[in-house]
Amino acid sequence: MSTIVIKRRVRTTNINSIRRILDKIYNGEDNLSTFNDSIDTLTSLRDTLVDKFNKIQHLNEEIVNLIDEEEELQEEEDSSTDFIIFYRVKLSEINKFINNKSNSDSLLKGKPYFYPPSPILPVSRLNYDYAFKYTGVDYAGPLYVKSLDNSTVNNKVWIFLFTCCSSRSLILDLVPDCYAASAIRGLIRFFARRGVPSEIVSDNGTQFTSKETQAFVASMAIKWRFNVAAAPCYEVPGDEVVTPNHLVFGRMLNLEVILESSSNDYNIDTNQRNKHLYMLLTHFQSRWKDEYLKNLREHHKSSKVKGSAIIKEGDVVLIDDSPKSRILWK
Repeated sequence: MSTIVIKRRVRTTNINSIRRILDKIYNGEDNLSTFNDSIDTLTSLRDTLVDKFNKIQHLNEEIVNLIDEEEELQEEEDSSTDFIIFYRVKLSEINKFINNKSNSDSLLKGKPYFYPPSPILPVSRLNYDYAFKYTGVDYAGPLYVKSLDNSTVNNKVWIFLFTCCSSRSLILDLVPDCYAASAIRGLIRFFARRGVPSEIVSDNGTQFTSKETQAFVASMAIKWRFNVAAAPCYEVPGDEVVTPNHLVFGRMLNLEVILESSSNDYNIDTNQRNKHLYMLLTHFQSRWKDEYLKNLREHHKSSKVKGSAIIKEGDVVLIDDSPKSRILWK
C-alpha cells in the first residue's frame, strides 16, 4: 500500500477571464463580426465550453471543501501536522478479495466444528465457607481385603468417595456392598468426621436414588443433586485431581511438646500459628481460584482440536436451542 502526501491546497481556477473572452466572441467584438456564417458554431462552442468550465469549477470547489475538512480533523489530532495522507489500495488486492468471495466452493463448504462458550462456574466451585459444604460422592471398586482375625479369607468391599467440590479434598471409606443401608452408614460416619454438608452431588446409583437414602438426607435438611442420567462425564467430583489434605486444613510444623511451665509462651505461639494458618489458607484459596479454576476451562478447550473437524454429511450433531439448557438440546 502506497501513500500520497498533499502539502498545498488546491486553488480555485479563475474562469472569469475566460468568460469575458467568450462573451467577446459571442458579441462579435475584436473584428470577428465579419464571420457571420460561423456565429452559430461559435455560440454552440461557447455554451459547451462554459458548461465544461462550470463543472470543473464545481468539482474544484468540492475538492477544496474536502481538503478543508480533512485539515481541520488533522489539526484536532495533531496541531503540528499540516498535510493530509491518502491511501491507495492496489487493484490486485481488490481483485483477489472479489475472487475469494465469489468462489462457489467456499460458499458451499461447511464450517469447522467449535465448542459453545463455557458457562459460568457454579457456586459450589467458588464457595469457601467451610470444607465439604458442597460434597460429591461416588463409589469405586470392587476391591478385595483381608480381615485381621483371618488373613486367608478375602472380603469384597467398595470404596466410598467423598470429595469437596471447592477444594477437591478427598476422603475414602470402605463399605461391604452397594445397598442403601451401607451407603447410609457411610454417610453417618462421614457426617461424624466432617459435619453435615449443605449439598451433595452424585450419579444415579441405586444406593443413592433409593427411598431410604433420600429420606435420611431429607431428615437432615440436605439438598441432594443428581447428575444427568446416562452422562458419566457430567460433573463427577470424585474423578478430579486429589488435593493433599494439609493444603486444605493445614498441618502443625516444628511445634514443640507442651509444658506446663511454658504455657504463656505457648499461647503466644498459638496465636501466631493461627494467624499463619489463616494467611496460608487465604493465599491458597486465592491462587486456587485465580490460577486453577479460571484457566481450567481454557486448558480443556485446546487450540489443536478447534477447527480440525469439518462438517460433513452423516455427522451426528446437537441442535443449538439457546433458551434451553444444553442437556435438553436435540
